[in-house]
Amino acid sequence: MNPVWAMVLAIVAFFIVLRLRNRGKRRTVSREVFARRIEGFQVTGYLHPEMSNACLFDHGMQFGKGFRRKDGPELPHDENCRCTTIPFSFTSTEVFNGALRNIADIPGTLDGMTTDTSRMFLETLKRLASQPIPDSSDRFLEQSGLEGFPEKNREAIKAFLETRFEFLKEHPTAAGPTEKPKSEAPTEGEKSEIGESI
Repeated sequence: MNPVWAMVLAIVAFFIVLRLRNRGKRRTVSREVFARRIEGFQVTGYLHPEMSNACLFDHGMQFGKGFRRKDGPELPHDENCRCTTIPFSFTSTEVFNGALRNIADIPGTLDGMTTDTSRMFLETLKRLASQPIPDSSDRFLEQSGLEGFPEKNREAIKAFLETRFEFLKEHPTAAGPTEKPKSEAPTEGEKSEIGESI
């Protein structure tokens, strides 16, 4: 074989091997990035008639390394607070698939409610908290949309709301704040940088 052609083939072979090696390295790095984890804590409230709005709105708050909010709320919020913090750990892949949006169910004194009914009631309490406390429990129940809940749960929910109304009338300071804190979870743009920030 012509020595010149032999040299050309050797150079081509060298670059082919080098390219394959670099491609393998890039794939390895990609796996490592998606194998990294984002860890933090989530506040879990406890649903009872004498809970403050601070407990109500802080339920589901996420904080820790990799979040804008590094520290959670100071617990307990007050003498009636039963909030706790639960640690979590997700891979970057799980984060991109929406794991951080899965807020834990809120435990409480109401039994026999499905997950959907429990979340519906939680949102109802938040909506009520954003409105001035009415003068009567009947008006409070009317604002709650009680009839929209499953019939089997209505009596228990009605009793809960009546007790809560009396509590809020006697303890108006427990009614603040009336706005849900902004989410401290990574935004869609920040999620793309998770692999580099943790």
